[in-house]
Amino acid sequence: MPIQGGSCRRLSGAILIALLAASSAVAQRSTASSSSSSVGRTSAGSSGGSTPTVRAATSSPSSTSGGGSNRSYTPYQRSYNSYQLHQQRQQFLYGYGYGLNPYGTRWTRSYVPRLSGDTKPSFVSLTTLAAPKAARKAYKKAEKQINTAEPNLDLAAQHLQKAISIYPEYAAAWTLLGRVQHRAGDPGSAAQSLERAIEIDPKYLAAYEPLASLAVEQKRWDDLLRLSDQMLRINPVFALGHYYKGGALIQKGDRTGAEKALQAALTTPDAALFPESHYVLAELYRTQNEVELAAREYRLYTASPPRSASWEQAQRRLQQWEDSGIIEPQSAKKKRKKPTESR
Repeated sequence: MPIQGGSCRRLSGAILIALLAASSAVAQRSTASSSSSSVGRTSAGSSGGSTPTVRAATSSPSSTSGGGSNRSYTPYQRSYNSYQLHQQRQQFLYGYGYGLNPYGTRWTRSYVPRLSGDTKPSFVSLTTLAAPKAARKAYKKAEKQINTAEPNLDLAAQHLQKAISIYPEYAAAWTLLGRVQHRAGDPGSAAQSLERAIEIDPKYLAAYEPLASLAVEQKRWDDLLRLSDQMLRINPVFALGHYYKGGALIQKGDRTGAEKALQAALTTPDAALFPESHYVLAELYRTQNEVELAAREYRLYTASPPRSASWEQAQRRLQQWEDSGIIEPQSAKKKRKKPTESR
């Protein structure tokens, strides 16, 4: 059944939108003052039982290292690298960078190669290496159906079911089936498939992240905390594991633990892929009236290129604080530093 309609991009924020919106609501209730501003994004998932659209894939950049080494192009190259990094991260978190399908192999190939060597091995299941040729062939057919201009999720699911019937221990096939089922609007079956993948290969990190995403969408914060802890036991430097843990702890009222988790996310080798940790940390500081700390995190977040609603919200807050004299404008700080640096 080919997908029709125009809501692939609107699937985008189920992860971060729900997390930030809910964390903001909890923070607002826990403080005496009521802030009129809400977290920047608006919820936009697929509606009811309708099947969301997956847009056609276009060519995606293979790396952010860029091409030429001519020094005269360094500023341009740096800017382009930053843009590519943002697009790859958007593909992973929201599924709308370059209009790619976040549930197919292009999603995996665009994200996983960007991980550090400390994290990347956790996204490979050893059961895949033992899969018979027929099972791997069925899996490839499913990938092909997912990554077409008009993805056919029903046919992809049939190919994956065949792969699993040939090789029941195929953790990667169970994981992709869970993603397809989730994309088709069946979160219950998706969760069962993903849990099966974890049962087969408990160290296969790729199966945990979509389960955590489901927990966020359904506001199951205890499950999110459990899953984030499991991810971090598998790989202590997985930035998204720390990020999810911070979000779960915010919902549970443990602000000290949340701050520690978000700071840990920002010290991992893959921290640049997830600058949203700066935004959530800034929101946490803001609700505690720690304006200077919040401003620092907002500025670090806005140094990244995403022109999203939360990015604009951070910019507005910084501008309001500067205009009202609550914080010193960055331009003033630079001017003060200049004479010192020239001595």
